Amino acid sequence: YMLERDMEMYAEVVNGLNADMIFMPGDFVTSKDSEMLPLVKAFSGLKSKYGTYACLGNHDFFANPAYVTKKLRDIGMKVLRNETDELELNGAKLMLSGVDDGRHANFPKVSYEASSLNTARILLCHKPYFFENAVAGNFDLMLSGHTHGGQLALPFLEQRLNLAQALSNDPDLLVLDEPSSGLDPVGTKEFYAIIDDVRARKKLTVVLSSHVLAEIEDRIDR
Repeated sequence: YMLERDMEMYAEVVNGLNADMIFMPGDFVTSKDSEMLPLVKAFSGLKSKYGTYACLGNHDFFANPAYVTKKLRDIGMKVLRNETDELELNGAKLMLSGVDDGRHANFPKVSYEASSLNTARILLCHKPYFFENAVAGNFDLMLSGHTHGGQLALPFLEQRLNLAQALSNDPDLLVLDEPSSGLDPVGTKEFYAIIDDVRARKKLTVVLSSHVLAEIEDRIDR
């Protein structure tokens, strides 16, 4: 969650770029509908030649996604919720699609819509972990958010260091909160393999907290 004055600063910087288009791939709130009020005040003045496009992130579903969508559309943002827009830029066509976060996404639908023209295709998807879905859908570019620390990072270095620190005192209980945050599918698989190995060798009790249930359901035994 950010203060209105902080968001106004970002809006001013973005407007100074004189952008052709602005993309905002989700997480407009932390968990409360009330957080939309300062956001819409701060970003209502965003300016670009062809408009501002958005998709919803996981935190937008912690609140009321319909309300988040309405408030964004009220200030002129084009929120793509498993939808595709056909744009014409300088005489050329562009297919721009956006999906809802995680299990709410409908990749087959937007892939089919975007394939109606043989032209460039862009996908807005909050989590970068669904890159393979974008490839399968023949999208040329996927734009994401979610990872907070940036899209380019050393593979799960932070997770390894934090795990090493947590194990240094030889605990009987290990609590992991969103341990795969910021990892791609390959990094996630490798990190959980480390957790499984440590758990077996040290006979640890491991408590996992994650909103990505598919990652942990095979490891739950109680």
